[in-house]
Amino acid sequence: MVAVGFGGYIKTLDARDITVRFSSPRAATSKVFTVRKGWNRIGLAIAGTKGIYKARVEVSPSTRRILLWGINIDGVNFPKSLAKITPTLEDLNSEYVCPETLYLDHASPVAVEILEEESTRLTIRDSLESVEVKKCSYDGRYLPLDSSKLGLLAFHKHNAKRTRHQNECRACKKWKKPCLENVR
Repeated sequence: MVAVGFGGYIKTLDARDITVRFSSPRAATSKVFTVRKGWNRIGLAIAGTKGIYKARVEVSPSTRRILLWGINIDGVNFPKSLAKITPTLEDLNSEYVCPETLYLDHASPVAVEILEEESTRLTIRDSLESVEVKKCSYDGRYLPLDSSKLGLLAFHKHNAKRTRHQNECRACKKWKKPCLENVR
C-alpha cells in the first residue's frame, strides 16, 4: 500500500469536535475527532504517492486558541526493520495507532504550509508551552506523552516502567509483533 498521511497533535482548552478533511486530486477522506481538553492525536491517510495534498482542519465550536505539535503531511514510510509490513488504509487510519503509524517526521511544530487566505480568523504565533516527549526505543522518534493522563498520546500505559509508559510507541508496539512472528 502506497499512502500519504497527515497527522500530529493538537491541544485544546476544552472539549471540541475537530473535522479533518485530507485530499489530493485523486483521493479524499474526512473524519471527525472528538477531542478532550489537553493534547490529542489526529491523523488520516489516503492512497497516493507524489502530488499536492491538502488538509483542512475545522474546529467546532470555534475557539480562540489551539496549539499544534508535529503537524505534517508526507509519504508513509515504515522503518526498515518493519519494511515487510503491508498495512491497509483501514489499518493506517485506526484511531488506536494514528498518527504514530504514519511514521511522519515530527521535528517541527508545523511542517506544512498554512494557507492563510483559506483560513478564517487565523493568527499564527509561537507558544511558550512545552510538550513532554519520550524516545521510542524501537524507531528512535521523539513523540509526545502526558504523564498526568497515562496512555492517551503516543505511548501505551505501563505501570512497571519508570515513565509509566511503554518503551516503544503505539505503532511500533502494534507492528513489531507481526514482523517478529514472520521471522520465526
